[in-house]
Amino acid sequence: MKNRRNILSRIISENGLKSGAETGVGSGLTTKYLLEAHPDLKWIGVDHFPAGFELCDGTRMTQERQDRYRTNYEALVKRFAPRLRWINAPAPQGADMVEDGSLDLVFIDDDHSHEGCRAAIAAWRPKLRAGGWLTGHDFCEERFPGVVKAVKDSVPGFEVADGEVWMVRV
Repeated sequence: MKNRRNILSRIISENGLKSGAETGVGSGLTTKYLLEAHPDLKWIGVDHFPAGFELCDGTRMTQERQDRYRTNYEALVKRFAPRLRWINAPAPQGADMVEDGSLDLVFIDDDHSHEGCRAAIAAWRPKLRAGGWLTGHDFCEERFPGVVKAVKDSVPGFEVADGEVWMVRV
């Protein structure tokens, strides 16, 4: 967790970024960290809080846990309004609600299947302005081979940083 937030914060600071989106917000820890660290940042969180997907430890996400995450995130949306907008939708559909070329950074961390990650990349790449950053999490062959394959198939020139964060400037 720490590394992903630090890496994104560094990218934002070093490049003077002012807008971004995160797909798969979970409880909102990354969102909260970035908005507190960057008072001028405008952020879009995209998540519909589905249950049933496999977690890192081999268990499945419960609806009860997702309901807690949603409650936490709704509180963040209120706290950081109007800088934080929440789109309650899966990543590809959420992208339809964002103007092309309007964002400085996109962080993809939702559906970890090959097809889901590839669809999120395809849907969100056009939302970036020229010189923006396409990034994501869980680049780990052992735990998330679908993410690794989707990034390798869809993101030429990407790099991987500590914390399993993949990134490329577009």
